[in-house]
Amino acid sequence: MKKRPRLQKLTNEENAQLTQAQGLFDAGRFASAGQICQYLIERKPRAPEPLLLKSWIGAQEGDFFAAQGSVQRAAELLPTDAGVQAWAAQVCSDAGDLRAANAFEKQALKLGNPDVPVLRSLASSYTSAERYSEALPCYQRLLALEPGNPGNLMNVAYAARYAGDMVLARESLIQLLESNPRDYQALYALSQLQTATDSENHIEKYETALAAAGSDHQAGSFLGYALGKEYEDIGEYDRSFHNYQLGAAAVLQSRRGVSTEAAMIEKARKRFIDLPAPEPGELGRGMIFVLGLPRTGTTLLERILGAHSLVDNAGELRAFPFQAHRVLGVKLSGAMRPEILDRLGALDGPKLGQAYLNC
Repeated sequence: MKKRPRLQKLTNEENAQLTQAQGLFDAGRFASAGQICQYLIERKPRAPEPLLLKSWIGAQEGDFFAAQGSVQRAAELLPTDAGVQAWAAQVCSDAGDLRAANAFEKQALKLGNPDVPVLRSLASSYTSAERYSEALPCYQRLLALEPGNPGNLMNVAYAARYAGDMVLARESLIQLLESNPRDYQALYALSQLQTATDSENHIEKYETALAAAGSDHQAGSFLGYALGKEYEDIGEYDRSFHNYQLGAAAVLQSRRGVSTEAAMIEKARKRFIDLPAPEPGELGRGMIFVLGLPRTGTTLLERILGAHSLVDNAGELRAFPFQAHRVLGVKLSGAMRPEILDRLGALDGPKLGQAYLNC
């Protein structure tokens, strides 16, 4: 049996420094907070408090690899703390290390009686791994503990939808809209639950809401796409295309980083016109990768293949691009960036493949 590491306690002076770091973190001064945490970690490597705060800093900065390194050390020091175990699961899942996340999930559940923070972290970990059937009961328990919470209702609706329970998804969205009829994300989600018909649709409601919203970009994006989808369902393609255009224009007005994403897609298109044939070997045998640019039918093809009895559908996980970041030794910041594409020539293919299989 592995011996549990002996904890180190912070002195009064070190606790004061940790409090200072927490204040800097709360103020959004992550770099300064991180420097203090690193100083304390070097002095007391078996004190969990600086490690936990450093993991929060990494998560806030989007550096999930750094966050994972810190939280795993803290979780090793506090194996009977369900909150720490669940937070470690969430961070590992966000970093694309699903195997590690699963181990922490099991440990958190083993400790029993999960409270709100534990449930929230577990639900987030399951959702990142597209394990919606496991995320759904967590969101339902959160809703029972925090009745009427809009975020919990939305999460129940989305998890239920992807878990295949359209009735529960619809009930949750209706409840959400009863308290806030202008929840445009909920209106959009409602349109996705079934195929609209001439007699059963939300078109009049959505048209009225869109007109009342004026120049609200969020309303334009959600309602434009919702109307586009429902008009498409009933065969009114000109109106459908018009509303899709409205939705896309609203997204461009409100969303930052669109030009960066467009540049990445263009660079990927040029770089991968001719993919090399895979080298023969056992690594990855039996795996199927579906490749394509956004909105080109990759999800549809994945679901068609996944419906076959001999194919297990893993979902659209972020594990592969995240492992590419790991193998290249670069900071994780989103699934992919244009500058990462420039470095793929130096990527060790077998090392990446093994890292992907291990996660």
